[in-house]
Amino acid sequence: MPKLVFFFILMLSFSFSEMRGLIFKGNEIFDAQKLRDMETVDKPIFYSNGILFTFDLKGAKEVFLSGDFLDWNKVPLVKNFKGIFIVFINKVNLAKGKYRYRYLVDGFWMDDPFQDYFIGEESGYPITGFELDEDFDHFENSPEIAGGGYFRFYLKDEGYKYVSLVGTANHWDPFVSPMKKLRDFWTILLHVDKDKTFYQFYVDGKIILDPSNKNVTLNASHEEVNFIRPEIVDESNQTEVKSNLLGAKENP
Repeated sequence: MPKLVFFFILMLSFSFSEMRGLIFKGNEIFDAQKLRDMETVDKPIFYSNGILFTFDLKGAKEVFLSGDFLDWNKVPLVKNFKGIFIVFINKVNLAKGKYRYRYLVDGFWMDDPFQDYFIGEESGYPITGFELDEDFDHFENSPEIAGGGYFRFYLKDEGYKYVSLVGTANHWDPFVSPMKKLRDFWTILLHVDKDKTFYQFYVDGKIILDPSNKNVTLNASHEEVNFIRPEIVDESNQTEVKSNLLGAKENP
């Protein structure tokens, strides 16, 4: 292979793994046990189970992370045995788009010194940030309350070609509510009424139960179906909409 072509491929692969203000390792699971011995600092690193933020500044005693994806709440970073300030934000759900963040270091706001991507504010002053070119979701349970009567459903991918949600909300039609594949799972956002809580997944022509939902009953045909408990639907209706779970309302 000519050296020029090899160099182009190398640079292209690098740009995909470290672009728009982040290092993407979406197919890897971060092991929290590594936090105490970590000794390198970089821009945010995205793993399948969350985002790793690292910071280092000589003489710094107290560091907080804040950003629009945290509603500008301050999250403390912990100093490990190597002197690196670290925080791992797990169970993060972010829609496609741009996100801004800064560090509060001993009472003073500052940009991430290891970041080279900046996003302008309304004031015109750019601050450090990152950009996602696809939705970034993490889940442990399905369905997950998104607020305002919405639920986000998940199914771990096993090499599927087509996945949809079927249930009383869409008259069991496998083509009304197709699910979207994100990395290693499928997901969909749906509004659920209290009297339409039965559902299953339609996977490559076959019907399966939601393995993450232990609530199972029998329908009129004596088939097993998942359901959402009425009090959980009430909780969703009474909960403020969680914008980090909603993303685009693909199925209002």
